[in-house]
Amino acid sequence: MDKTLSYFVYRPPKSNSHGHGVRDKNVRRATQNLIDSFVTSFKATTDNRLQLTLSYDKNNELQKAHKTIEKLNEFLGISKREWDNAGFENMDNTITWENENTNILEFLYYVEKLKDDSYLPLSRYWISSFYQYGKSPEPNGHIMCSIEAGRLFVRLHLIIPYPIDNDKCYELIYKFHKSLPFKLNGNHFRRLGPSKRGYGQWKLDEETQKRLDECLIKSKAK
Repeated sequence: MDKTLSYFVYRPPKSNSHGHGVRDKNVRRATQNLIDSFVTSFKATTDNRLQLTLSYDKNNELQKAHKTIEKLNEFLGISKREWDNAGFENMDNTITWENENTNILEFLYYVEKLKDDSYLPLSRYWISSFYQYGKSPEPNGHIMCSIEAGRLFVRLHLIIPYPIDNDKCYELIYKFHKSLPFKLNGNHFRRLGPSKRGYGQWKLDEETQKRLDECLIKSKAK
């Protein structure tokens, strides 16, 4: 990355848990759309590492939990750890798997087949998987697909791989934003580049912010 030039950085703040929620109730469709958008726009890749934590009420869901765990062991292998909140009857038990050979979309397709009332619902799953592009010191970024309480939440940190004054930069943002299942927030963009105070991240100047906001609005216009 040329440190004489400036680039856009996108990183939602801690108050937003560094990400965005996705409203689409069809979690597999939303996840597919997200991944397709990220891979197409940035040539992102994944190492297919999946982490899953299943929680259950040991007083009321034990039978469902045992049946669900049996199915998940068949797909992911034996769980890595299990936590029994013995003595705390109002706290859920949890069980965690880590798998390095499972695509999150394949896993969601498998879970979709466990829909009858004898299994735990998706709201009892916490699932995470990473996609990334680039390598430091080149422009790089990542997203974490996080499925929590039955909904998709996306944590992301991006460096747009074209300088701010390059038209390709705005073309990429337009294309990426248009295909996402949620909206980027123009206020979460910063400029990564040189200034009198050194090389770092800075608030956008008024002209750049206006051009960026127009690009984001246009990409989501119906």
